[in-house]
Amino acid sequence: MATLRPFYFGNLQGVKKSSLKEACSCFGSIVIGNTFTGYNTSIFTYGSKSSGKSTIIFGLKNEKGLISTILEGLFEKASNYNEETSFRCEISFFEVCDDLITDLISKRSNVKSNEGSVKLKVREDPVKGPYIEKLSRHIVTDVGEAQNLFSRGLKSRNRMAALDPSSKKTSSTIFSITFITASLKDGLPMELISRTNIIDVASEDGYPKYTNGFNSNIFGENEAEDEKQGPLETLNEVINKLASYNINPIKSYTNMSQCEQKIPYRDS
Repeated sequence: MATLRPFYFGNLQGVKKSSLKEACSCFGSIVIGNTFTGYNTSIFTYGSKSSGKSTIIFGLKNEKGLISTILEGLFEKASNYNEETSFRCEISFFEVCDDLITDLISKRSNVKSNEGSVKLKVREDPVKGPYIEKLSRHIVTDVGEAQNLFSRGLKSRNRMAALDPSSKKTSSTIFSITFITASLKDGLPMELISRTNIIDVASEDGYPKYTNGFNSNIFGENEAEDEKQGPLETLNEVINKLASYNINPIKSYTNMSQCEQKIPYRDS
């Protein structure tokens, strides 16, 4: 039987002035802790354009963002383990723009479609779940190699945005880290596999119609009920539904199939 793990409210940035370093250190430490205990993590930013969400993920010219903070923290913590424990780190970096998926690190993994656009395909593994077919995955042995691949992917994204300026604000990027810890437990080999997805969700113009969890709009209360929701509004609704089921985790776990049917994952 699966063990239930409680989740607690962690931190609220921005009530008082928070620096980029403080925000990245706060959330980065949570991700690093999850990684070394074998938990998967997905962390994402979303909101309207010019809200600073991409800065949190990618950083500035002279300041580290969340990705760099996590990479440095992982290798620094790994270096403090004894020689009987080994680690393997694998990363990938891709962009989703409309229905196009582009590998930002390796051009060889990209496939030309009939329209001439670069396109990778989403597949589903019965055990591991959804994955990107032919997406390159790179094993790195130190933080320098990891940072170089991250920088290469970021340059590819900026180069594509220069060719099509509208793509940068309508595209989402996902930086994935697979971290494997191998050690001996009671004389037997053991592996902890942790996957971290750091996601920069495409921005929307203006304010998304956030709700307070009780089906009332904070912004734009008079919109027509049948107006189609944008992707950020749908994401917000998914979060609210997941949070509502988390109020009673035991009940939510026993009714998981019913829960999944009611959460609007596919409405975006």
